[in-house]
Amino acid sequence: MSDTFSKAFPELLKQLHVSVPAAQLSAALQPFDSADEKYVRENLRHLLYQLKIEGFKSILLPWERFNPNAGPALLFFKGKWLLLANKIDNDFEVRDSNGVKVEFSAKDWISVSVLWLRPRLSNLESDNNPPDSATKLLR
Repeated sequence: MSDTFSKAFPELLKQLHVSVPAAQLSAALQPFDSADEKYVRENLRHLLYQLKIEGFKSILLPWERFNPNAGPALLFFKGKWLLLANKIDNDFEVRDSNGVKVEFSAKDWISVSVLWLRPRLSNLESDNNPPDSATKLLR
């Protein structure tokens, strides 16, 4: 996906208060540096399964459909992964993989994709437990 993913993803996990041993996380992220960007959601599902991270559903959506107050999340912009972090005052900030704050113009937001690990709403919904056909009908 790019080396910026390998730097931004651990920061996202910290923001979500998810603890994974550093060596395990590093080893799991190595294959994703060269993974295809268009399969990001599928790759993330595999990564979450491999790291045994439960309780989240991975969602990839355009910026216009995302509520930034629902962060933290990862943003994909111009081939790089950035971290969107919530601040205490109901605001948010975006940082690159080196922790440097990134500013966007209004037109930049149009081309931003959001990778959000939404907390699971119920036991019926998880990327680690694909829904059966009856559960799909309930949605």
